[in-house]
Amino acid sequence: MRSVTLQGLTFQVDESGFERFWDKADSGRWEPSTIRLLRTCIRHGDVYVDVGGWIGPTVLLAAAFTDHVYAFEPDPVAFRTLEKNVALNPDLREHIALNEAAIWTCDGEVELRNSKEFGDSTSSLVLDVDAITASTHAVTLESARSQFVGERVDFIKVDIEGGEYSLIPAWATYLSQHRPTLFVSMHSAYLMKHTKGWRPWVLLRLVWKGLKLYSATSHYRYRYVVSWHQIQQGRLFDTLAAIIHSDKSVLFTDRSLAEAELGRRGSGPDRNMR
Repeated sequence: MRSVTLQGLTFQVDESGFERFWDKADSGRWEPSTIRLLRTCIRHGDVYVDVGGWIGPTVLLAAAFTDHVYAFEPDPVAFRTLEKNVALNPDLREHIALNEAAIWTCDGEVELRNSKEFGDSTSSLVLDVDAITASTHAVTLESARSQFVGERVDFIKVDIEGGEYSLIPAWATYLSQHRPTLFVSMHSAYLMKHTKGWRPWVLLRLVWKGLKLYSATSHYRYRYVVSWHQIQQGRLFDTLAAIIHSDKSVLFTDRSLAEAELGRRGSGPDRNMR
């Protein structure tokens, strides 16, 4: 067990097998833009859904900002570590509901694949190469909503190794009607490298999937293109480029970051700083 500090917030974690990651996080070199966005955009009382919670960095962060955190992680190795990390933070534990399952386009059993080893953050439901596999449970967002407070969702973070290009378009109607803030990590290169087929066809399919994702989120007032150290408001071309660009994320929201920051200042201290 060790202490890790993320922008002034301190958590206890089980670092076994993940020493390099937690060293990077503790030194402030792990996705500072992601931490900033979560801290700015999540409001006290929000229902936060983490699709792809992995070993818990964003799950723990969110629980410092709101009372209602629901995390979904289908990788069996990552989920065991996520459980340990949540248990090590009793002041946050009661605000987090953990689900060893994938949020996906259907309910039922699905095949999770990994080209290396489970737990390494690259497990995917859309991997199309030789890989190790595991059967896991999947639920749709609509099915999962029954466990959420008020059956509502205010903020959704999606980081699922290429699956976002199938999942977000499937949410098009829900997103248009309910308009939760949506933060999506894009893994286009993951699809390019780990998909069988003629390369030009794979690229065309990626562009088509990217356009469908953009269409499903086109009603949001603001889009921010996020790299590890930079956040920029995205115009049409910038957003489309980010959607089909690896190692970038896009925040879709109806509140500007300036508005969110003003609201954040009036919300009081974070939980583990009190």
